[in-house]
Amino acid sequence: MSVRDTIPCCTKIFVAPCIWAWLRCSTCPHDIRNKALVSEAERIIGLYRHHAQALAQNRGDRLIETAWLDHFINLLPSRATVLDLGCGSGRPIDRYLTEHGCKITGVDSSPEIIAMCKDALAGVEWVVADMRALSLGQTFDGVLAWDSFFHLNHDDQRRMFSTVRQHAAPQAVLMFTSGPRDGEAIGSYKGEPLYHASLDPEEYRRLLTENGFQVEAHVN
Repeated sequence: MSVRDTIPCCTKIFVAPCIWAWLRCSTCPHDIRNKALVSEAERIIGLYRHHAQALAQNRGDRLIETAWLDHFINLLPSRATVLDLGCGSGRPIDRYLTEHGCKITGVDSSPEIIAMCKDALAGVEWVVADMRALSLGQTFDGVLAWDSFFHLNHDDQRRMFSTVRQHAAPQAVLMFTSGPRDGEAIGSYKGEPLYHASLDPEEYRRLLTENGFQVEAHVN
């Protein structure tokens, strides 16, 4: 199968420590359930803004992703530029990447979170923006969407692949996390609904291929 400007891509299908309960609803009408899910998806930015300090404290500095970040770094050129979509507080992931020579541009929709980033890490470009409407006018050697991509609804996730492609330099590396199968789930944080969604792994592969990426690694 031929692809445009082949770009090695590292994808990780990852289930967060709090395993999602995939929704099953036989009693409520399908359209009502879908409207409720759309509503919760739209509330994600507000939740992250409201709980910015608590989310950063909960994440802390404990780095459990070292193996995957090292794999990501090993695929990058020296002094790589990396776009972090949904960067959170920048700790510990962007700090780790910076310590390994990467030049980071971190994007998050929460001004409160970006303010914490600026306090925590100097020498990094921090951008307040919704990843779904991102247009920075530059490309990067690596694109990371760790524990952020899966807060978008299905259609927004599908559209994100062309956005990533626009920001990917030739031979760029992409790493992102998702759920293990197609579905939507509602978790909870501080008593508020926390939306998650995932496409089927095969659909991710198709979208990656259509946008010029090859899968380097995939864990389910």
